[in-house]
Amino acid sequence: MKISKISVKCCTVLFFVFLLSVLTCYPQVWAVEVPFSGKITIGAGFDGAESVFAADVDGDGDMDVLGAAYDADEIAWWENIAGDASTWIKHSIDNMFDGAKSVSAADLDNDGDMDILGAAYLGDKVAWWENTVGDGSQWIIHIIDSDFGRAESVL
Repeated sequence: MKISKISVKCCTVLFFVFLLSVLTCYPQVWAVEVPFSGKITIGAGFDGAESVFAADVDGDGDMDVLGAAYDADEIAWWENIAGDASTWIKHSIDNMFDGAKSVSAADLDNDGDMDILGAAYLGDKVAWWENTVGDGSQWIIHIIDSDFGRAESVL
């Protein structure tokens, strides 16, 4: 038995009409309400916040938060003290990173801990900070490019 191209097109159209009618008539089939507990501010006064990134900076098994602040020229991280996102302590990594625009984390030196990457829009820099002790308490800056020309993003 041969099926014509017209039959296939007709069946395809009927299927999508049926699917659309089900989704329109029964939105509860695909709509799910997601409960949120509310906003928790972890870093007030971080002037010109441009970028955030979650990573386990101190190696304790929970997610910490990194931030880049354009107006404050700062790269910082907030330690998730209790591990449940209820208590945070700010640690400044660099407060002279001119026009901090972007921040990210990765184990760049392959030593098992998170290092930090940053882009400075006004300073035309791309840099990374080595997490020398592994717990986020000591950092050494390494400039990747000091003439990047309005650096905007690191991933």
